[in-house]
Amino acid sequence: MKIDFGIVRKYCTDEGFGFVGHTFFDTHPNELFHIRTIKRTNPELARRLNNPDSKEAVYFWYEFKEGQVAAVLDLKNINQKYNADLNILIAETECIWRDLNEKLPDRFDEISLDIMGIERTNELRAERDSFELRRKNIKENKRREVETLRKIEDEKIQKKIEDDEFEQLIADMTPLGFTSSKQLSSYIMKNDLGNKYKNISGVVKMEKEGKVWSYNGAFPQNIYANICSELGLGNEGTNAKVVGFNSFKELNKKK
Repeated sequence: MKIDFGIVRKYCTDEGFGFVGHTFFDTHPNELFHIRTIKRTNPELARRLNNPDSKEAVYFWYEFKEGQVAAVLDLKNINQKYNADLNILIAETECIWRDLNEKLPDRFDEISLDIMGIERTNELRAERDSFELRRKNIKENKRREVETLRKIEDEKIQKKIEDDEFEQLIADMTPLGFTSSKQLSSYIMKNDLGNKYKNISGVVKMEKEGKVWSYNGAFPQNIYANICSELGLGNEGTNAKVVGFNSFKELNKKK
């Protein structure tokens, strides 16, 4: 004869029998019980089972043997008759609390309170919460580390793409003999070269004395400075500020 705690999985009021689940044992998925056994040991529980309007889960401690419930137990029964078994259940309960890879069984707080009391139950709950938080932090740190490495790798790839486009642009524009960046931008737009230099050229947003406008076929400041240096383009002397840049690649994604 063994004891366990479970929730009623199925109960047929017409036939008077049902099945109750396990928490600590898995010799059978469920144990068969009959309402006569419930009435004999716990009339209040039998009344709840036979109440067709009740939607609450029904659960109880029980004594079982060979796939059948022999009796419903209360805490007094357990402490008096199953003291040795209780120590085993307590040890198993503590293991379950500490196993973060498994979800806690149904009504597990109640099980713990029944056999270990509120103080020990609270200790185990706090311990599990602490372990879960630590594991969550480790997982989050790992996720951030992977994300950071991926971002670094993406930036390296993007930088290589931009460098290749820059070299191609310099090679293409050098023979044309432009003297200003305005000429270069006009050429890019006139010849629809936005797709050829889509990562380094685009639309620059300019601002001067509160007035904002867009400049097509332009470059972000760092690339613009390198292009002027490589192609010998003159500074047009504007004191307008660059306040934004969208590459042609980014703009095409939004379409």
